[in-house]
Amino acid sequence: MPPSPTAVDSPPEAALVEPLLPPSTATTTEEAAIVSLIPEDESPFVGTLEQQPSTQQQIREPELLVVSLDDSAWEHGEDQDLKFQNPCFAFIFLAQAITLLVFGIHAIKTFVTYQDRDDDGDNDPQDDDNGSDDIDIHVVLYYARHFLFAFLATVTSIIMLSASVLSYLLRQTGATRRMIEISLIFAPVSYAMSAIGCMAVGLIPMAGIFLLSALLGTCYVCTVWKRIPVAAANLAVAMTAVKAHQGSLIGLGYTLTFVAASWTCMWVLAIGDIGFRDSSFFWQCQAPSSSNQQHDDPNCSLTSGGVCVGLLLLLSLFWTLQVIKNLCHTTVAGVVGSWWFSTPSGHDEEVANGDSLIQESSTPSPKKVVYDSWIRSSVYSFGSICFGSLVVGLLQVLQLILRCGREQNRRDRNSSSGLVLCICQCIVNQLERLAEYMNKWAFVYVGLYGYDYWTAGSKVFNLFKARGWSVILNDHLITRYLTLLQALLSLLSAVICQFWGWLFVIRPLSASLRQAAENDPANSNNNNDPADMSVLWYSFFSIGFVLGMSLSSVLFRLISSAVDTIVVCFAEAPNQLSVLGRQVGPRQRPILKPSLANEMILAWRQVYPQECGF
Repeated sequence: MPPSPTAVDSPPEAALVEPLLPPSTATTTEEAAIVSLIPEDESPFVGTLEQQPSTQQQIREPELLVVSLDDSAWEHGEDQDLKFQNPCFAFIFLAQAITLLVFGIHAIKTFVTYQDRDDDGDNDPQDDDNGSDDIDIHVVLYYARHFLFAFLATVTSIIMLSASVLSYLLRQTGATRRMIEISLIFAPVSYAMSAIGCMAVGLIPMAGIFLLSALLGTCYVCTVWKRIPVAAANLAVAMTAVKAHQGSLIGLGYTLTFVAASWTCMWVLAIGDIGFRDSSFFWQCQAPSSSNQQHDDPNCSLTSGGVCVGLLLLLSLFWTLQVIKNLCHTTVAGVVGSWWFSTPSGHDEEVANGDSLIQESSTPSPKKVVYDSWIRSSVYSFGSICFGSLVVGLLQVLQLILRCGREQNRRDRNSSSGLVLCICQCIVNQLERLAEYMNKWAFVYVGLYGYDYWTAGSKVFNLFKARGWSVILNDHLITRYLTLLQALLSLLSAVICQFWGWLFVIRPLSASLRQAAENDPANSNNNNDPADMSVLWYSFFSIGFVLGMSLSSVLFRLISSAVDTIVVCFAEAPNQLSVLGRQVGPRQRPILKPSLANEMILAWRQVYPQECGF
């Protein structure tokens, strides 16, 4: 077996020990002289990093490095009783959601009633005078049905592709560092190639911009390159935790995505029902100045009541989408936290049976872990999630107001107020990012222990302050890597959507237009123009790209939430790595590979020796 990177020369019977705390912390000679081999059933020593020998030395598995810190220096979270946290915000959220659902259902009922009335035999005879007989309803339904087939085929293909990519990534935990390095150098290399291409065609100013971007990107890469080991180790451990509950978490993510899409459609229907219920309350129109003006002329403007209702509707949309996203984040935090604080099954109970040991495990199944975490997040901690999501929703509405104000000010060419609006928008934008950053860590603690929103936020930031982790930058490296994968999947999804669109819509439509051109030679030039299909090609490409971005983001959001939870758990209980990587029996695999546990220990010790505490 090759020696560990931290091994030193020692007697044959002695364990390899490397003190990680400063020498001044060893106050007694007994602590400094401990070099004996530690049995597996004993707890490690305080302030040391030991190599725990494996029970099967013939297996090529590195010896486990055991982190043992005195964790009494910082406060730990405690499991809260199952009670409703911040119930008033949950009540307000449910009230607005039910109200919007009522309007949306009424809009669907009105639409269905209108369609039934339109399908009666007593149609208005003036329909024929308006040229509606030129539109064959059967042809419209035929292509609408084919478009629906293409859409469903695209969604199914993207889901299968994203799930396959995620399954492959979860098996490649040893290659996370290389993948992060590739994603980090991708941007400056792309900018450099773009600069060369612009210089080749003579676009010198554009080439200068790309070259400057490449230089700035190179400086950024050189600055954060040393942080890659920590980001790679955190990502590998998080992917291991997600892999243990892969099926249930993927199902949860896509279910919440379907809920978000359905809610957006219902929101649009509710807007139509509310807007056309009493148009005079929302719109104030002046008499048209000429007979050529259309119904949507610029003389129509929203009333003060219409503005207020519109802002409330926007707040409802932003708030609901934030709640759905944070529900997924909090549930993943609870699942990964249960995995982090779990123990190998051999620690629970071992029953002698002849020469073998039957290990009885009390560890719940992955489906039960996900279900319990979902119930805790969606029922008992739902008020806390609504509270934190409301803060971000209000800031998003305020940012939209300022953006619209700047656009109106640009049309009015008022430069004096434009600067003030620009400054205000920058401030609101930073506040929104700060709120999302705080929610990310606060909801991890909500998912782990069930605290209310304010208590969870204060406790997690007090933990980071006690550990000296004032700023955590490694999540940006992981976000960059996941964003690059999401962009590549979106481009591939766009191509897939074009294929299904060609198969179900473009190909039969082209054949129909070609046949119509043969029957009507006068319009053959227009119908045979291949540029007529370019609009559909671009449309299917755009639809596929948007679908790929939205559906693939679900899976990558699971990994991102798992990484955030791993960081919090490692800050609070770093000694748990020795439990996750410990092999308790000859037939029992550890929860976490010792190689990944060692990688995380050594990476943090190398990059952040003071912050990690060893």
